[in-house]
Amino acid sequence: MSYRKVYVKGRGKVYEHRLVMETKLGRRLVRGEVVHHVNGDKRDNRPENLELMSSATHSLLHNPQRLPSRKRCKECGAIFTPHKAARGKQQTCSRKCGYAWGARKRPKHLKGDEVRRMLKAGWTYKKITAAIGVSGATVSRIANNS
Repeated sequence: MSYRKVYVKGRGKVYEHRLVMETKLGRRLVRGEVVHHVNGDKRDNRPENLELMSSATHSLLHNPQRLPSRKRCKECGAIFTPHKAARGKQQTCSRKCGYAWGARKRPKHLKGDEVRRMLKAGWTYKKITAAIGVSGATVSRIANNS
């Protein structure tokens, strides 16, 4: 279902909900202003069902967790504001934390002998995964290949 359009002389076809809001306000809408349908029905253009808000507020209303403006660093735990273009991907507050977290998260070499030694010493899979920073499946695979 799509938004209704109406013809307005001198402007051509415009969205009905925007026209209703402009009439309610007594002025034209400006860039960045969005008309939100309170009950979610795109075809219900009654003035009491329409609410004016900024584009950013409207985006947060419909996608509250999609792109958080504040995050907690995976390495040091500090609260930081990620770069606007990297909000979905950025996990750390700085390059320094990023390098430390990345190195711990993705070890370059995992020595099978070390895992086997830990298992023989009575370490649990859980302790090994915490100490080395790999999944239990990786530890299991190394243990079964011995």
